Amino acid sequence: MAWRAVLCECLILAAMATAGCSDATEQSILCGLEGECPSERSAACLQAGLRGDESVLPLLVDRLEDPAADVRFFAIAAMKRMTGQTLGYHYYDKPEERLAAVQRWRQWLQRKAVSAKEAGN
Repeated sequence: MAWRAVLCECLILAAMATAGCSDATEQSILCGLEGECPSERSAACLQAGLRGDESVLPLLVDRLEDPAADVRFFAIAAMKRMTGQTLGYHYYDKPEERLAAVQRWRQWLQRKAVSAKEAGN
């Protein structure tokens, strides 16, 4: 099972890396990330990764806690594409392991915000 997850993740990341420009608007991505349907949230995560707009990173971090595994998969794939890291998050891990990684992501976002604020001063 684990090899399938790795293969699937590699294929999706390759598709994201080679995809062309997206016509999805920022507003449609924001709405999709909060959508009721898991397929809508997954598509929004994918579009966010394709656009590379780091302003949606906090919403993607929220999606790391999604009950649907496919949403979590696309969220971390998008985040890895944008930041180059996973901070140890695996969409298939047990909930307590995912929670610890989500907390690392939230801390990472806080540090990034502080650094950006300091750089602006």
